[in-house]
Amino acid sequence: MLTCQDVNKLMAQYMEKKISLHQRILFKLHLWMCEHCSQHLEQFEKNADVMKKRPPTEAPKDLSERLGEVFEEYQICPICQKEVRFVELHAKAERQILEIIRRDHPEWIEKNGLCPPCLEYYRQELERQQ
Repeated sequence: MLTCQDVNKLMAQYMEKKISLHQRILFKLHLWMCEHCSQHLEQFEKNADVMKKRPPTEAPKDLSERLGEVFEEYQICPICQKEVRFVELHAKAERQILEIIRRDHPEWIEKNGLCPPCLEYYRQELERQQ
């Protein structure tokens, strides 16, 4: 039996007839029993029809470049795993700081950098050790 979450994930594939016969049967069975998902599929179908009727539009020529700039600003710090606006490259960071990071995080790869709060944390850690 499929859950509402399963049906939601399969909705686009169902519309494109890209699911197996077994999945299709389970999908329709769920719709028969679940009014909410039936209504959701109905709205999904209406939206798809509207999109098919719209004339194709061209994306601005610089869209790819602009999107790249937006997504490059946010990265996951390999040390703290937090999403940060930018990752500070530590090429100029003190060798001792890098040694402490490697000690605490042996999986860390230098070229991936680290976020400013992590770099500051390890600078303070170095000061405490001295």
